[in-house]
Amino acid sequence: IILSLVCTTLESMPSFEDTPEATWRVLEMATNGVFTLEYVLRLWVCDLYGTSHITWSLKWINLCDLLSILPTYLDMLFRSNGIKALRALRVFRLFKLGRYSKGLHVMLTALTNSLSALYILFLLIFVGMLIFSSAVYFTERLHCPDFHVSHTFGLEAFFEYNKLCT
Repeated sequence: IILSLVCTTLESMPSFEDTPEATWRVLEMATNGVFTLEYVLRLWVCDLYGTSHITWSLKWINLCDLLSILPTYLDMLFRSNGIKALRALRVFRLFKLGRYSKGLHVMLTALTNSLSALYILFLLIFVGMLIFSSAVYFTERLHCPDFHVSHTFGLEAFFEYNKLCT
C-alpha cells in the first residue's frame, strides 16, 4: 500500500519527469496486481464467513478497494485522458491501512455511536451561523443610505454609494 502511494506521489513530482513511463507503468501494474489478487481472493472466500458476495461487495471498505483498482483497468481499456484523471482514486488505498489499525476502529466506533449527538451539534452550529450572519448583514445594511435609481443620479452617485457601503 505504502509503495503504491509513494510511487503515485513520486510520479507527479517535477524532479522525476525524466523517469521512463515504463518504470511507472510496471510499478503500477505490479502493485495493482497484488491489490486485485487480494480483492478477488477476499471476494471468493467471503461466503465461508456467512456473508453473501453482494453484501460483501457493498461494504464501504470493499467499495474503496474496488475504486482504487478500477482506474488502472479502465486506463488499459480506454487509453484516454479522461480516464487518467480517475487515477487519483488510487488514494482510496489509504483506507486499506485503516483495516489494520485498532485506533481507527475505536475512533470509527465512537463516531458511529455518537452520530445522533453530532447531527444535533451540526444543526445547532448551522442555525447559529445563520442567525449571526443574518444579524451582521442587517446591521451593515443599516449603515448604508438608501439608493434609488432615477434620472437625477448618475454614475458618480452610484460610485459614492458603493464607496460608503463596501
